[in-house]
Amino acid sequence: MSKRKSHGHDIRSLFENLKRSRPNPDPALLSTPSSSTTQPDSSIVSCDTATGSLPDLATPNSVPTAPEQQLQATITSSSQFDESDLQHQADEAAAETEINVNDIGYAVELRRDGKLDTATRLRFLKDCWVPPQGYSFPFTLKSDKGNVHKRYLSHQHLTGRNACFAYSAKLGGVFCKYCVLFLPTNFAIHGQTVDAFVGTPCTKFDVITTKLKKPLQCDYHRSDSVIKADALLSGTNVGHMLDVSRAKLVKENRERLKHVIEPIEFLARCGLAFRGHRDCGPIKVHPDGTIDYDKGNFVALLQLLAKHDPILREHICTGPSNAKYTSSESQNEIIQALSDVITQDLVKKINKAGYFALLADETTDSSHKEQMSICVRYLDISDGSVAIHEEFIYFVHVEDLTGIGLATKLLEMLDSLHITAQLVAQGYDGASAMSGKFNGVQAVIREQLGRKLAIYVHCAAHNLNLSLQDACKLDSVRAAITAVNTVTVFIRSSPQRTALLEKKIKELVPESSVHQLLQHCKTRWVEKQEAFIRFNLLFPAIIETLEKISTWGGEAGSNARNNLKLLLDSEYVIAGHIIDAVLTITKPLSEKLQCVDLDLVDCVNEIKAVIDVLRDLRSDDGHVRYNKIFDSAEKALGEPLQKPRTSARCRQKHRANPDVSTARDYFRIAMYNPFLDGIIATLEERFSSHAQLAFQMARLLPQSVVDESFDSVKKSIEIYIGQLRGLSFVDDIEAEFLLWKKRWQNVDQKDRPRSVLETLVNSAVSLQSFPNIRLLLQVLATIPVTTATAERSFSQLRPLKSYLRSTMGQERLTGLAQLLIHKDMKLDIDKVIDQFVQNGSRRIDL
Repeated sequence: MSKRKSHGHDIRSLFENLKRSRPNPDPALLSTPSSSTTQPDSSIVSCDTATGSLPDLATPNSVPTAPEQQLQATITSSSQFDESDLQHQADEAAAETEINVNDIGYAVELRRDGKLDTATRLRFLKDCWVPPQGYSFPFTLKSDKGNVHKRYLSHQHLTGRNACFAYSAKLGGVFCKYCVLFLPTNFAIHGQTVDAFVGTPCTKFDVITTKLKKPLQCDYHRSDSVIKADALLSGTNVGHMLDVSRAKLVKENRERLKHVIEPIEFLARCGLAFRGHRDCGPIKVHPDGTIDYDKGNFVALLQLLAKHDPILREHICTGPSNAKYTSSESQNEIIQALSDVITQDLVKKINKAGYFALLADETTDSSHKEQMSICVRYLDISDGSVAIHEEFIYFVHVEDLTGIGLATKLLEMLDSLHITAQLVAQGYDGASAMSGKFNGVQAVIREQLGRKLAIYVHCAAHNLNLSLQDACKLDSVRAAITAVNTVTVFIRSSPQRTALLEKKIKELVPESSVHQLLQHCKTRWVEKQEAFIRFNLLFPAIIETLEKISTWGGEAGSNARNNLKLLLDSEYVIAGHIIDAVLTITKPLSEKLQCVDLDLVDCVNEIKAVIDVLRDLRSDDGHVRYNKIFDSAEKALGEPLQKPRTSARCRQKHRANPDVSTARDYFRIAMYNPFLDGIIATLEERFSSHAQLAFQMARLLPQSVVDESFDSVKKSIEIYIGQLRGLSFVDDIEAEFLLWKKRWQNVDQKDRPRSVLETLVNSAVSLQSFPNIRLLLQVLATIPVTTATAERSFSQLRPLKSYLRSTMGQERLTGLAQLLIHKDMKLDIDKVIDQFVQNGSRRIDL
């Protein structure tokens, strides 16, 4: 038996040598269409199975070659084979040498040599050789748990959706006949030559089903080879079909990508995290609709949508594995594209406005990085409507916190945005790095840009907080604030104490709609008013709660007794009510200063109104308002207020020591009047620069211009001469100013606009005749009042970059922040896809 196997192996080796040594058919023969299937094909090489002899492969009457003679000698001299074995081996050898002239392997060689013409392509498309039924296909040995199995190629692998594939007996593998016939020889994808199924056959028949799927999903197969083949068979114009096919393919690809972009946009606008604990690898759509919630919101959302969205389901299940755009890298690129579209839209509006102001503020994120929020303010005049906009642009990570370092970052941002509008103002807080006269951000930017008109405005909301902070440095007031905060923290730090307070509130203050104390805001002093309102409202319940806790013993009881002693002190009670009364006046101002549509003139008018009210309280005849405050404090305490001990010999040097006999007069002189005087003085001092700038520009408003001369506004106009578009010389504007003044002299005073926006809205038509006045008013509306918009962006930064997402990259952070903050801005997904393609090369045609 071993000898028979050895001889059989020798026979196969000889046949292999014979196949390799056999010359190729005549090229002229290849270019001739094959004959009908009913006619004998002279191009088929046959073997005489009756005699076991092999004919000449070149001409029918040629002498057998040396390999053929050797093969015949081996067959006839073998005494180990019986007649049937010899006949079987001869049949196998003959079958292996029968190579049809339309075998796709010949087309591969012609393609390699650049000899494929239209007639040859058409012949292979129509009459490409197909193995007959009963054909002995090759196989691959597959080892499975020590057992070796044969995995055969079969007819079912080359039919149906796989009809574009053909088996080559000549090269012993499978080719894509469309790609062989129509792809250029040097065709490559992203620099990598396409070879599988085109230049080399697929011979791994154990995984042939999986292998055949990949070419069918390639764009070059669907949008090029198949279309050209169909066009050649139908006789239509190939170029036209390619254009139509490419347009169809691009539309399909963009539609699939839209279904990936929309979930990303949804999560970003809702401020939700994308990734789970494990979200790497391909996304699976389970047949039973199972959702992998542990892989994060993005994967779960795609799986949920895929249950009802056939386009998304097909893209996830059958789309190319390197172009599904669901990986974390692709997420970042899509987020960046969304962010770029938002930024471009904002820049377009800024450039249309012509002038803008720069706003910036810094904070520290969860990863202890200094983040600078950059915002812009501009005036939008379109279709007869006028509106002021303050928009967030970027979060920028800054390491150099000096004025020069921060200014460099801001200037780099302006260059990258390609803003052509002119910078007319800057709004920052009062930190020396920002407001410094020589090396501050505002000074460096003005010097670098050469624009002296880019004036710096200190944030009015910061100024108000600083004014109240300075006024609250009065010892008794500061002690009252500390006491309220201490008691609030003491009760809120324990669920048991909080529950006890809620119980006492229901018993003693049933009409109250609040059931918890409010902790003081650390940065906004004016927001302390709500804390004091609640504290004063719940005062009886707080006292009862502390008295109950003081009986518990231990550290809690000791702290309760100390806090109780603070609250029952007359000096604290009256101080709390005085603070409450003053903050009631300043809180509306604080809320007003945070409005986007507030201009500088309105800001100064609001400040002036608050100062006037405080002056009236200070000079109140009969002390009517003060007496009400004093009476409410005594009512809250439940007994008459007691004045502190005073010294007749003026030994007290560190607190007030007025020579009065009653507690009412003592607290008015020692606390009420100094507190009001401090607030009035600090407000006037800190807002003096705002008032000076506003009064200069406000002279152009209709309410004031009728009483002004040109000399009074000449100084403010000179600031912008040569810097603003449309302005030339000051004297040239005088005539326009006189006409503007005359226009409003003929209008009743109550009908004259008082604010910049009102002037621009009500005088939109008439302002066309006053271009220079219009420009100056537009600049006045653009000058910022506060940096509240930048601070509001910090409110979105905290949930966006939490401690669980502290490793987020800067570009992703900025993109998500823009989508979250500008959640009302509608985006055109087609523009997003265009930007996505522009930002980098893509593996599919978009």
